Amino acid sequence: MLTAHSSQLTAAYCLLSTSSEIKDTLLQFINYLPGLEERVKDINAYSEKLSRNARVLCQYVNDKCTGFCAYYANDMNTKTGYITQIAIHEDFRRQGLGRRLIRECIDDMKRSGMNRVRLEVRKDNDGAIAFYKSEGLAFESEASPESFYMAKILNQ
Repeated sequence: MLTAHSSQLTAAYCLLSTSSEIKDTLLQFINYLPGLEERVKDINAYSEKLSRNARVLCQYVNDKCTGFCAYYANDMNTKTGYITQIAIHEDFRRQGLGRRLIRECIDDMKRSGMNRVRLEVRKDNDGAIAFYKSEGLAFESEASPESFYMAKILNQ
């Protein structure tokens, strides 16, 4: 388990390994994941896919799961990592924890040989867009009528 310090809170990070742990975390944060219920018809199959192909990093403060990030760091052809889900519980926002969480994921992507990170964000999610921009991600292209791709080159 990794430990990181925010200005006020100490956070610990743990990779989830089973589809059951991943499913429980997704369900815990379902209200903070816009569009997940429309995109994912079978939460069990999605959790299994994440457990096989992705990494799911859970963030804890005082033994409470405050956020998580699901991401892929396995495309050795393009060396592009992909953040598929990220959420912070509303009680823990604006305390630097989201910033620490995304940086932990990006650091892991770098260690895995990725030199670029990419994600998809809904066009109406102004808070997330501002957050990603502050972390150095820039608009790349339109993903759908409702969303954009944002990306960043990772310095090794």
